Amino acid sequence: MIWSPILLASLLLAAGEKPVKSTEGLEARWRGEYPRAAEEWEAVARDFVAKGRFSYRWNNGSTTITPKLTVASSGKKRLFVKEDNRTQIPGSPDRLLGSVVYVQTPDLQFDLKKAPSSKHYIISDYQRNEEDSESQFNYWYKKFARNATVYWGISFLDRMRDPSFALHSIEAVKRDAGDLVRIVYAYEGKYSFESGAVELDPDKNWAIRLVDIDTKGKKDGFPSHLKIEVGYRKIDGKRFFPTRMESFDRTAKPEIFSHATLELDQVTLGGVSDDLFRMSTYGVPDMPLTPEARASVFTFRNPIFWLALLTAVASFTLLWVLRSRRDRVQ
Repeated sequence: MIWSPILLASLLLAAGEKPVKSTEGLEARWRGEYPRAAEEWEAVARDFVAKGRFSYRWNNGSTTITPKLTVASSGKKRLFVKEDNRTQIPGSPDRLLGSVVYVQTPDLQFDLKKAPSSKHYIISDYQRNEEDSESQFNYWYKKFARNATVYWGISFLDRMRDPSFALHSIEAVKRDAGDLVRIVYAYEGKYSFESGAVELDPDKNWAIRLVDIDTKGKKDGFPSHLKIEVGYRKIDGKRFFPTRMESFDRTAKPEIFSHATLELDQVTLGGVSDDLFRMSTYGVPDMPLTPEARASVFTFRNPIFWLALLTAVASFTLLWVLRSRRDRVQ
């Protein structure tokens, strides 16, 4: 029996975590502080510009690389620009993919693409923006810009507020980076079931540091395991911002997986220029969402209006002269 505690401690150390004495009222503190902290993180993600690089490795061995990534948000205007994309396939030369611009504003959304051999962007898609549309844009934008609060397309705040959210345990854990709060839970989303753990960093305003969950699709979905690690850096001595994310998505079949890495070097909080969200910035003429209304003929600047007015005056004058002459003859 004397070896059991030692064995348990060894297993915990091997797992990379060291339990800390339960903090009194930890659950109450988390439930009380996290909603406001998450909203503050969301506010930061509404007004920033960040530049860096991104890579996405697929199970077939190929890796899509974006050496120049720009992500920006200004209120409800959002964009990400992926420049000089290429694919690396083991044993083959790199294949250039070109560049792409994705923009959403409250009124419209457009995509611009540039072929590797071209210096100019062309319009790939242009349409009205549908509020809360579940598009690829939203999925990738959240992955690039909101990983302090969002994973798998949904915020942790929305998860914990959902009636299906079941808290299994909450404890403080000591890691190399500091004291974190580990929350083990189960949750039923719109498209899948998930269970596992998320670790939050109270010293960084309860930002997500680690996600380690199992998921199962509701319709014809197979089980998968998602692990995300997020790193932060203090910007301009003001506050922390997520500047590194590494995520692994594995399935029950070892040959099916994905591995994404995001690194942001340049981050500016606030003061985002509206020019970033205009097509003209990328060499494409700005377009109206709908055709311009036809000008009314009843305007003083329209010569047709004056011609019609003079014709009417002349006609009434001639009619008056003829009527006066007829009256004199009678």
